[in-house]
Amino acid sequence: MDFMLLDWVLALMMLVIAGGLLYHKMVLAPYQRLVRCPEKSANTYLKVRPVPAGKGTPSGVVICHCGLWGEENRDCDRRCLARV
Repeated sequence: MDFMLLDWVLALMMLVIAGGLLYHKMVLAPYQRLVRCPEKSANTYLKVRPVPAGKGTPSGVVICHCGLWGEENRDCDRRCLARV
């Protein structure tokens, strides 16, 4: 294999990996937050989504998923939204 071709393949692979990391950092990561649960005192990831300004939420986001939610904790008081 020609070394010039190998250089181009490696450069292309680095661009694809860098693009994937950038996509994750700019698109996916802003919707996941690491917070400490005030009820259970445990760290967890929250998946949040923004809400329009007229919905009256103090933080401007709502929780879609919490890593600590089970069937019984789905209706927690969501005090962690103040930390988001």
